[in-house]
Amino acid sequence: MTKMFESFIEELSSATRVIVEKQVKKVKEKKFGNCKKLRTFNNHDSTIVLSECVINYGPGYRVYFIVNDGEVKFLTGGTKKTQHKDINFTRSLLESGMLCSVNALKAQA
Repeated sequence: MTKMFESFIEELSSATRVIVEKQVKKVKEKKFGNCKKLRTFNNHDSTIVLSECVINYGPGYRVYFIVNDGEVKFLTGGTKKTQHKDINFTRSLLESGMLCSVNALKAQA
């Protein structure tokens, strides 16, 4: 879990936090029901999948995470209104290597 994701969670109301954390728990358990893959990044020795999980509550919360070698790491979060900006921001952080220790990521469409 990144500091950006922790900040996103902390800014939610307590009732919303419970709902979002419930969905986060499901994703951690690899129950990807309301999630979709956005982009795959390859390195020489690993594949990282950037995904979005939609939480149908309030303004339509989203959480963005990667799955790397079977491990889920939550990166950022937002709402339907900020979805496009949030995806581009998270993708650019991954491409620059700022969110993970994997170097030389190459995006695959």
